[in-house]
Amino acid sequence: MIGFLSVEIPYPPSANRLWRQFKGRTIKSADYRVWITEAALRIGQVQTITGPYVVIFDATRPDNRRRDLDNLLKAASDALTACKVVEDDSLCQSLTIRWVGEPVKGGKLVAWVKAA
Repeated sequence: MIGFLSVEIPYPPSANRLWRQFKGRTIKSADYRVWITEAALRIGQVQTITGPYVVIFDATRPDNRRRDLDNLLKAASDALTACKVVEDDSLCQSLTIRWVGEPVKGGKLVAWVKAA
């Protein structure tokens, strides 16, 4: 897509596995922390988009099971911020997520990001 920065993010854990309770506080789960680290390694260094932005996520299923597409959004948006692709995910003006292609082992998630 012309004018968009493309980054591949590892397929995120389910939204149900992102957070855990610990001593009365909500914290990132171990799976979520490992996944964010893996995302940073895969993305590498990129020029940070500051200010408002738009993003399109192309998701490829890891298998043929039924899945809720919206369960991928929170982790994927957080990864863009944690990996400094965008300044802050609160600046997102528009986001689109869609299933693409046939299932691939482990799944795939590509983010197309552009300043708004």
